[in-house]
Amino acid sequence: LGDLGALTGLVILSFYTVVAGWVALYALHYALESVALAAPIGRPAAYFTAITEDAAAQAAAAAMIVVAGAAIMMRDAVRGIEAAMRWMAPVFLASLALLALVVVFATPSPLNVAAYLLRPDFSALTLDAASEAIGHAFFTLSIGMCGMLVYGAYLPRGADIGNLAFTVAFIDTAISIVCAFIVMGVAFSSGADPAQGPGLIFVVLPDAFARLPGGPLLAAVFFITVFMVAFSSIIAVMIVVTRALEDKLSLTPRAASLACAAAILAGALAVIASISGLAKIEFFGLGLFDLLDTLASSILLPISGIGVALFAARAMAAPLRGLRGGPAILFCLRFIAPVGLAVVAISKIP
Repeated sequence: LGDLGALTGLVILSFYTVVAGWVALYALHYALESVALAAPIGRPAAYFTAITEDAAAQAAAAAMIVVAGAAIMMRDAVRGIEAAMRWMAPVFLASLALLALVVVFATPSPLNVAAYLLRPDFSALTLDAASEAIGHAFFTLSIGMCGMLVYGAYLPRGADIGNLAFTVAFIDTAISIVCAFIVMGVAFSSGADPAQGPGLIFVVLPDAFARLPGGPLLAAVFFITVFMVAFSSIIAVMIVVTRALEDKLSLTPRAASLACAAAILAGALAVIASISGLAKIEFFGLGLFDLLDTLASSILLPISGIGVALFAARAMAAPLRGLRGGPAILFCLRFIAPVGLAVVAISKIP
């Protein structure tokens, strides 16, 4: 189960690093544009296509990210993440607050955005939608990748795990909703269709930022903020892969970090070659990027989640029975979660 979690993390990092590289390239462009050192993005769709076809730029961005992540891992993974987040978290929250404030004033009807995000529409709750939601929740909370197990190993004795779990889930959900409000608010302000997937970030939002006062600066803040989130996620998953390599291959932390970085970069370069057209890599009619995304979020994560649920139900049965609501949690771990996740995983098998 631990090996599966590490493998899942490695698969995710192979394509997620490429996406983080796109964000870094956008952040750099807008930072330069805000000080008049780069031309405005006049045609966002063409600009995004040019980036995905530029293998060298994508490879450079991915390599920069992987090297930076490996440097943090070699310094001491947990302390490195702690040191990085000590300055990244306040900057991220301040940027988020600034962007949310701008959206409130720039969007004609911010309440419409909130209604779009929060009003229930059960007719849209299809199996595909549930699969996407589960994949997102699993990734952001490091479920199915053994992330929480690794971080839990570093908790001090006497830590209130229940309260910590609730706090992490609450903060993660709250920040996700605020980010969604910002993205949808900018889209609404330009009259764009908000249901466009990745194109919303890399095509629609640049067009919307161009219409706002101080657009390049706001765009730079936005993409820098998104990059901080992406990079923190990358180093969070890297620690899982690195620790697995240390345990399985008896590697030193430095050697495991370098091996992890090399594996991620190899996967990212393969994805870049597929996206840019350097090499036609397809399986089951899917390009390598889409294949790895589907494999990780819709198959590996749910399967690993089933294993984690059953493991927790067995390993924690005695203490859970003594807690208020514990029997209900055990029932969910043993039956509800495994069956639900199995249905999602089976439905996504090509």
